[in-house]
Amino acid sequence: MREEEARLDKLESFLDQVDPPRSESEWRDPDSKVSNPMDAFKMIHRMTKEWPQIQKHSKAKTSKNSMLALYSDIERFKDTLPEDNDIEGSMRAVFRVQDTYNLTAKVLADGSLTKFGHPLTIEEIFEIGFIAVGLEKYQYAQMWFQEVLNRWPRGAKQIGFLDYISLLEYLTWSEFKEEMYESAIKHTKLILKLDPSNKAADTNMQVFKEALEEQNEKDKERKERKEKKKKKKRPKEDFGPFTMTDRYYRQCQGNEPMSDSMRRTLFCDLVHTPARFVLKPLKREQLFREPVVYMYHNALLDHEVDRIISISKPNLKRSHVHNPETGKLMYADYRVAKNTWLFDEQDELVANLFQRMGDITGLDMRYSEPLQVNNYGLGGYYEPHFDHSTEEQAKVFTSKWGGNRIATVMMYLSDVEYGGKTVFTDTHKGAVFTPEKGAVIHWYNLLRNGRTDRKTRHAGCPVVFGQKWIANLWIHEDGQMFRRKCLLDPYK
Repeated sequence: MREEEARLDKLESFLDQVDPPRSESEWRDPDSKVSNPMDAFKMIHRMTKEWPQIQKHSKAKTSKNSMLALYSDIERFKDTLPEDNDIEGSMRAVFRVQDTYNLTAKVLADGSLTKFGHPLTIEEIFEIGFIAVGLEKYQYAQMWFQEVLNRWPRGAKQIGFLDYISLLEYLTWSEFKEEMYESAIKHTKLILKLDPSNKAADTNMQVFKEALEEQNEKDKERKERKEKKKKKKRPKEDFGPFTMTDRYYRQCQGNEPMSDSMRRTLFCDLVHTPARFVLKPLKREQLFREPVVYMYHNALLDHEVDRIISISKPNLKRSHVHNPETGKLMYADYRVAKNTWLFDEQDELVANLFQRMGDITGLDMRYSEPLQVNNYGLGGYYEPHFDHSTEEQAKVFTSKWGGNRIATVMMYLSDVEYGGKTVFTDTHKGAVFTPEKGAVIHWYNLLRNGRTDRKTRHAGCPVVFGQKWIANLWIHEDGQMFRRKCLLDPYK
């Protein structure tokens, strides 16, 4: 009887830990749970680490048919459940979000990022740092271990599986790898104060002190060289003291507002041509001038969006990109999404969309690719890139669809609660566009002379909360000579 009570107490304690109270709105909208980056991590961690242990413990001790049926179902769907590499993937996404949006471990651990967030326990925060060490992401490991230390109750020696000295050891190692030698020495002194016989800490102390002396010497030499070095003039087409990655981060964070002079040149209007738009004109807004980017609001109806997503979901696969040197398709870490392709003969709705996009752009849709539907989930993003084949790249589009990709049509199939913006990285400030369900944006990738418009390099910011669904339609050069005519100026 006592053993059974102990087992039930353990199960009850486990359920209290992994199944905190939820609001009624959370039960109505379960997608909000898995769309939250930290809650998604907790769920994956629970299913890969915690649940198998409690399942094993419970199954061996129960004879209830309902419980046995539950275990049978779990065994049947075992192949679809998350695995260890899914934990690593979710953590890479969290670190990407931290990096892009400059989010602290505290904000994420508090669960304050979204209204449905739940705070992490000290053990869960430590687990994130531990995973970062395994991925050799010591910058993030140090952040998360430091957050554990900040939350550690005064006087406590152990919390769950984690003891205080082990935490300090992991923290000092991460600080050492990040060349934070002074902090590593400070925390190693604390270890030795708590455990004077700790030989590993004594050895580490000597290593950290030597590394600090070497770092000080290098800093001194670097300072002397900097004083002698003359300041270089900034290149004419530079956009500031930032690399492309810096600028991409600033745009995603909303730190590059559009100038008033640019904003005054933009407009909104109603488009009544061709004839199909006479009774229900298009709501057109010019979003940017260089390159010219138009957004057509409410160009897609809700039932059309829902239909596109529903027929795409069963066929989603990890996205490929074109290798810029070989022109072949490959997987790449700089694009994290799933996609599929829809053909106009596949569904009447898809065929209607092709015709509608042809009417909106005025281009010949016989020379367009199939509709590419993309889903960007937790941390999903696409780094700065061109949609078309540039002069420096292999000619990957020329023969198959008839010339290069002259234009891009991007359809937003969902709103995104946090993140997921489209940004143009090689032009003036303010080229930052927020996804709007049912809206379509359109721009030309090529100048009228057929050469690359360098200002069309763009990116998709990481999704922080929610999901981003878009559909891309790329239209090619052939057949467009009388629809988008060349100018007399050969350089435009």
